[in-house]
Amino acid sequence: MHIAWPVLLKICLLLAVATLLILFAAAFAGLAWMAWGGRPAEHWLPALAPIAYLGAVGTLFCYFVSVWAQQFVRPITVVLVFSLESVFAALFGWLCAGETLGWREGAGAALIFAGALGHGLWTARTQRPSAPPAGNAQSASTGS
Repeated sequence: MHIAWPVLLKICLLLAVATLLILFAAAFAGLAWMAWGGRPAEHWLPALAPIAYLGAVGTLFCYFVSVWAQQFVRPITVVLVFSLESVFAALFGWLCAGETLGWREGAGAALIFAGALGHGLWTARTQRPSAPPAGNAQSASTGS
């Protein structure tokens, strides 16, 4: 199995950032509990397994599956799906947590959506389709 260099670089960067975030969260939790006179290890050590699970499954796995699946769909489909992230975040925030958007939040979400959609549509429109791989081209000398 061959992994492309950009994918390997993204994996390394995501693992490094996830590790730094976990260490920062653990250190911050420890400092907070020490400031309030608690015992830090008793409180944040049991939380490391759920944090690692959410980081690995909820972030890394979903990201890699979405990057892998992009090769099977048209670029415009990918643009539409990813530009709707803010819309789905607002929808699920309203459905699951009862959150509402004020006019400022709604305007911000609309600007993010419009920017992501506009950029995606522009780049999808300006990209030229790549040539088919050399192995798929039929030779003129075979007559087929």
